[in-house]
Amino acid sequence: MDKRQENQMTMFYATQRTLTLNQSVWTAKPAVAAAAQELDTNIVAVEGCIERQVIDIRGFARVKEECETEMLNQTILVAGGVRAYATVIGDSVLLGKMDVSRGSLLRHRDSVIAQHCQGIHTAANEVVANLADYSILPATLTALQTTIDKYVAAIVAPQNAIALRKGATAELRTLMRDTNKLLTKRLDALMEQFAFSNSEFYRDYQNARIVIDLGTGSGTLHKRLCRWLHRANRAAANEPWTLVSGVRCFCPSPPAPLPRRGEQISWTVWTEVAGSLGAGNSELHPSGNRPPAAGPS
Repeated sequence: MDKRQENQMTMFYATQRTLTLNQSVWTAKPAVAAAAQELDTNIVAVEGCIERQVIDIRGFARVKEECETEMLNQTILVAGGVRAYATVIGDSVLLGKMDVSRGSLLRHRDSVIAQHCQGIHTAANEVVANLADYSILPATLTALQTTIDKYVAAIVAPQNAIALRKGATAELRTLMRDTNKLLTKRLDALMEQFAFSNSEFYRDYQNARIVIDLGTGSGTLHKRLCRWLHRANRAAANEPWTLVSGVRCFCPSPPAPLPRRGEQISWTVWTEVAGSLGAGNSELHPSGNRPPAAGPS
């Protein structure tokens, strides 16, 4: 999930929360209810994609190493017993099959190691009835087979995880696009019916729909907010805004261009973010005029 998608996801949550808090206002509106339910479903689906996308495959490597150690230990145990048996009966072919060491096995690639160990298991299983005196029992071969199966599963797990993560990334792009379309084409249009009948809910919804770029440091965000407020209130370029808490900041001169439409900052958002930046009470003066809730035109 990139920074842009993170910012949009924050907006999805804010919109969902606003709808939830005002459910009594729109619950009798079937079209709004259906769109809100679809938004909830999409958010859950996005969360599922994110969970799959952030899988850390380093744990799979550790598991593979542990499974490999168990398999090699069990293989060397079986090969040693069978090699002693082959020596006693003079079976040179069987003796050659069991002539392995940890180093010789590790020279193979992952999948080949598993097949070599499987070959030793197969050869030992053919004479297991004669191996009790050499401490090799059917249960011993069953334990070897279990370690081989675990190792095979472990060596494909990282590749499966990578494929799953790639699939989640592609699915996430589709879900983000569909959710934005749901908001812009349906919910935004449906909210217009509340512009006068429930203006507070309408204003809260419009504020929640604003995307804020939170991918930068708080200092940059602070300047961005102040720049917006200066422009929105037509303040002089060199006129300082003074927060009640005593924090002062100056906008660049002349004011820089406004952020893109999706990044415009409302008064409500300013109060929330300024508080998170430690500004305390964020009532501003000297103008006394709050900027429009949906951003400047």
